Amino acid sequence: MNLFDFLGYAFRRRLAKSKNGNFFQTFSPAVSKSSAKSFRDKIKKIRLNCKTLSLEEYAREINPVVRGWMNYFMKFGSGEARKQIDYVNVSMVWWLIRKYKRIKRSKGKAWRMLARLSKAQPELFYHWTMGIRPTIG
Repeated sequence: MNLFDFLGYAFRRRLAKSKNGNFFQTFSPAVSKSSAKSFRDKIKKIRLNCKTLSLEEYAREINPVVRGWMNYFMKFGSGEARKQIDYVNVSMVWWLIRKYKRIKRSKGKAWRMLARLSKAQPELFYHWTMGIRPTIG
């Protein structure tokens, strides 16, 4: 239950870990559900409109959105924001499936292709440069 939302953050009680390893309840901010939904909608809109673009052009479309999201929401409650960044990788898998016929209907092949791309060109997408790379899943 959120106590209140403010500037895209939801403030509520959350579990936190102390320096000695004990868990306790604290009042802290993290990404609100409405902000996360808005971000996912933007990513989905870019993915659906960019089927004919090359990978580099797709990166130019998506990087400003991801950069802004990470710079704003990764300061507090980064675990919640990380889930949305992982959605970007999932969205790229679906984009690859639609773009390339050789991986048609195979999420495994698309994940492997994305993992190879992230190793070959780690600076292509902003979240890859920040260390959030796709794992085969």
